Amino acid sequence: MGAHASDYTIEERIVTSTWVHERPRTGKTLEQVRTDYQLRFGREPPSNRTLLRLEQKLFPTGSVKDKPRSGRPSTGWEQCREVGSSPMKSTRKRSAELDIPRPTLRKHTEKGLKVNIDRNYLTTI
Repeated sequence: MGAHASDYTIEERIVTSTWVHERPRTGKTLEQVRTDYQLRFGREPPSNRTLLRLEQKLFPTGSVKDKPRSGRPSTGWEQCREVGSSPMKSTRKRSAELDIPRPTLRKHTEKGLKVNIDRNYLTTI
């Protein structure tokens, strides 16, 4: 099964979409486009379905970028990584500094950083 369209760089999307769009003029098949892709970019080519979707996305809209995702943005534990540098700072202050909710800070620090949160202060395990 082929990868999702967002797994490809902007350059790969534009070049591939152009090749697919020019197929009637060049007489190439989708298999030949996939072979050209593999030769140029040196990686597994997109599926035929992904090739067609990329072309349908570029030419009517003029862009191959993905649309913004709906929903609440995720907060990675990378944001909470600096917590270990000053463990005596309260979770209330730290969450205000990082602009993330306290429960999220607690969850990420306890799971990802192996740090206990005791009475709103951090202690290493």
